[in-house]
Amino acid sequence: QARLLHAENDLDEAILLIQQLRKAFPSSLPIAAFEGRLYGDAQDDVALRDWLTSAPEGIEQEPEYWATLGAWLQRQDRHRGAVRCLGEAVRRDPTDRFSYDRLQRSLRFLGQEQAADRVAERFQLLVETAAMARKFGQERGSKSELYRMADLLMELHRPWEAIGWRSVALSTF
Repeated sequence: QARLLHAENDLDEAILLIQQLRKAFPSSLPIAAFEGRLYGDAQDDVALRDWLTSAPEGIEQEPEYWATLGAWLQRQDRHRGAVRCLGEAVRRDPTDRFSYDRLQRSLRFLGQEQAADRVAERFQLLVETAAMARKFGQERGSKSELYRMADLLMELHRPWEAIGWRSVALSTF
């Protein structure tokens, strides 16, 4: 529910919910990492600093920890550090399109156009994949759309999921 609220840009409600979850599950690294991401997206630097000092041990394992730090550094125009953190975020979660978008912006700021172009291409693939997944959640896709999803997943180096979508396309029609 907190992720849905975040996706709908209802950050205040998402933060309230994640704070409740954090109290109920204080040692959960994914919950703690998402809490930090929400504070970062809300640009609440006070809450973000408090979060950083109270984050559970091992939080560095979570991709959202790195995404949060990268976005925070980017807002401060500390692009080299942002690239390091956002690179770690996408290494740990290659589906994080928001971190790819931020990463390509920092790379462009640093004049690394070729790298930024490659990152931007992956960002676009992830955006299209997410849009198709949302659509499939609401209505049945056409055969060509199902195959397109499989092609996108192959381009994203996710062959097993691509095979699954091809199987759905073959068995549906």
